[in-house]
Amino acid sequence: MKLPPLPEGIRAGRLTGWSADRAERRDCPVCGANDPRPLVTRPDGFVVHVCGCGMVYLAEVPATADLDALYTGYGEFKNFADVPMSASEMRVEIAADPFLSILERTGGIAGRALCEIGCSSGRFLELARRLGAEVYGVELDEKARIALDRKGIPASPGFPAGKTFDIICAFHVLEHLTTPDGLVAASAAALKVDGRFLAAVPNGGEAERVGPPWIGFRVDLEHLNYFSLKTLAALLSRRGLWVEQWWERDQPDVQRPRSVGAGLIRRIATRLRGITDPGAFRAGNFNLVALARRA
Repeated sequence: MKLPPLPEGIRAGRLTGWSADRAERRDCPVCGANDPRPLVTRPDGFVVHVCGCGMVYLAEVPATADLDALYTGYGEFKNFADVPMSASEMRVEIAADPFLSILERTGGIAGRALCEIGCSSGRFLELARRLGAEVYGVELDEKARIALDRKGIPASPGFPAGKTFDIICAFHVLEHLTTPDGLVAASAAALKVDGRFLAAVPNGGEAERVGPPWIGFRVDLEHLNYFSLKTLAALLSRRGLWVEQWWERDQPDVQRPRSVGAGLIRRIATRLRGITDPGAFRAGNFNLVALARRA
């Protein structure tokens, strides 16, 4: 089965321009096996496979040069905007952010050394700093690092040598990597004992319920891995990170273009729901969030 592309104008369905003809073979990113079976062909021509361990992933991934070209300017590809926040906007963002809520409820943020991997221009780190965290960013995009520097947030393309953290966050990072185990290993090494690793990924477990037509195979086509809770926990435990809590939340971002006014009203309503209804962010289960600790 080959899945159709989403209509033009849906940002999440944007094609990367990668060539399946130059794809490079890789083993299962969780167990290392190399005999997966094909599951479905994505709109960009790349085939999704499933391993005997249950991991769903691309067994043939874009060439290294293609990956490097995308991620050196990923912010532009995704149209990320670095919009300054007023004090009142920051208070609203803090109240509505589910990841901050999780961290506050599992050991707190104030006085903790917190690192975000793939932090872009640092919006989450700004909020965490406001709550008293000592923040640091790991970011490949040079333009994003310049924006971080303007905000006084230290950042580099990799973990700083000799520094350890109480909290490491990786929001929608692991699904992009050809070898996610490498990042997990580096994160475990940079975490203090009993430190927290908070990760968010598209919920590949949905593919088990929906089957090959799952919308996750049609959006964000830069994704290489589709983790379920089981396979994510297996990946993390290999490096001494043990999942303690997890959540399923959200629907896919496949909104059709709207008028400017309607879009603004929708964003405001979404924020207000997050404040007035603490359970609102759990509506849907397109994303998987897991909190693990280093033993």
